[in-house]
Amino acid sequence: MNTYWEVFNRVQSKTLDDVDEFGNIYYYYYNDVDNRVNIEIRQIVDEQNNIAYVSENYDEPVKTGYQNADYSDPANPVVW
Repeated sequence: MNTYWEVFNRVQSKTLDDVDEFGNIYYYYYNDVDNRVNIEIRQIVDEQNNIAYVSENYDEPVKTGYQNADYSDPANPVVW
């Protein structure tokens, strides 16, 4: 299931039916030309005990891990 940004009709979020090769089940995207991933949510926690990652900084991406995530409203995910 996908949600879309109203402006430019770009993909805003993608909820997968099955886990992908990276262990993710949900993606949230920036509303930009490159359609870069902003938030990734995993199906299960990884080795660092994180269930979600937020990517920031376009030139040199930095990912911050989080132990909790809620994407029940796919257009407004929350990580903490």
